Amino acid sequence: RPVRGRARARERRTFSRAKGRPIRPGVKPLPPIYSDLDEDLSQRDLVERFVVGLAEHVDELQDAEAAGDFAQVQAGAADLATGAKTAGYPALVEAAERIAAAGVVRDPEAVRKSVVELTELAQRVRRGSRGAA
Repeated sequence: RPVRGRARARERRTFSRAKGRPIRPGVKPLPPIYSDLDEDLSQRDLVERFVVGLAEHVDELQDAEAAGDFAQVQAGAADLATGAKTAGYPALVEAAERIAAAGVVRDPEAVRKSVVELTELAQRVRRGSRGAA
């Protein structure tokens, strides 16, 4: 039976970790991601500053990807990878490096998929951060 009306609108607003496909009822979101430096009190401010600025970095990458600006994609991804490494988020480092690599070969589909993956990881990082709650 096809989904209609309000149910369809609700379904479109809810996206999953499955690369933009709607989440089916009962599917739990992936767990939060915590910094490797979370327990180091001397690094807490650094981690919190990174997490607070993470949304802006992701927005810039999304804008560059949408505009097809591969140079900006590479630069933004490299900058994000450096910050993520310093703040103790290896999963973000890997995702940002994949974006940069896709930007080097100028593959718009690979860049798009990598940016979607990074966006989902960033949401999990924000859920795991004390300062972004």
